[in-house]
Amino acid sequence: MGDKDGLKDDARALHEALDRYGIANSFEIYDGDHTNRVAWRFQDKLIPFFASHLDFGTAK
Repeated sequence: MGDKDGLKDDARALHEALDRYGIANSFEIYDGDHTNRVAWRFQDKLIPFFASHLDFGTAK
């Protein structure tokens, strides 16, 4: 979440609630707003996340 994003406080509260219930999640604040660094976040965060969490096995 960007440090200039209006949803920052709500996103942090959601993260804290998930933590209290023991639900795995991650949350980080970066410089900018909601649309800042989109290409970098896709490359360095989103794609690696899905690569490690999706099953790429052969469909039967």
